[in-house]
Amino acid sequence: MRFFALLAMAAVPVLAGDLTSRFDLTFNRVVNGGPPVFTDDFILADVVPQAGRRFTNFSGDVSGRYIGAMAEAVAYSGKPVPQLDRIVAGVIKLQRADGHFGGPMSERNVTNDDMAILWGNGRLLIGLMEYYDVAKKPEVLAAARKLGDFLVAVGPRFNAEEVRKEYNGEKFAVGYICWTQNIEGLVALYRVTKDDRYLALARELAARTDGILRNIATGT
Repeated sequence: MRFFALLAMAAVPVLAGDLTSRFDLTFNRVVNGGPPVFTDDFILADVVPQAGRRFTNFSGDVSGRYIGAMAEAVAYSGKPVPQLDRIVAGVIKLQRADGHFGGPMSERNVTNDDMAILWGNGRLLIGLMEYYDVAKKPEVLAAARKLGDFLVAVGPRFNAEEVRKEYNGEKFAVGYICWTQNIEGLVALYRVTKDDRYLALARELAARTDGILRNIATGT
């Protein structure tokens, strides 16, 4: 047993070095290499519907993941990513008046595109908050709050039981999780702003899921 413990302890520096090397390789590929090449146009095209490009109805998915991942990478490594600030500024300019990003939402019956937009916007909200943790730019927090306000405004519509039942079926990529996964960004937004509306909505979303999230929402 002692031998295995010593072997594990000896392996820690090796594993740490290997992970560092892998991080550097990945970081350099995303920032400087490819494929795909993460150009401004490639990422910003994700935020608006664009003919000829697949999955643009998931507006914010690619851009949100990129912004969040790069922000975390900068925080970890201290290495600058000059294009990150530029891309975030470009994304914010594309925010709609009601606070969301992407194509228009339906006004009556909930559609598959509505769910796709909610998924992408959820990924973008947490990405903006992860970037704000590093950059502390007030305009970024303002955009995140505007998106959070949008989610609060549409909350009653998407928390409806009939919507949950319909989109818990065989909807797959546009299932009800597209709505409930906004918990992550809403909680991050609450932690910074202390606006109880965001936490309240996050709890309502958690109450509409099963298992451990239901327990968290009820405090049991």
